Amino acid sequence: MQPPTLQDVYRARQVVYRYLAPTPLIRSAAMSEALGCEIYLKLETATPIG
Repeated sequence: MQPPTLQDVYRARQVVYRYLAPTPLIRSAAMSEALGCEIYLKLETATPIG
């Protein structure tokens, strides 16, 4: 078995995005303030299969 190529990954992404929308990025004010930089959380639980 050979490892996937970059082209394979892009093709798989096209298939996945037909069925699942990208999940949102939400800014975390508390974490951003605590760490002194902008922190965004990727909400994977927002997918239907979350």
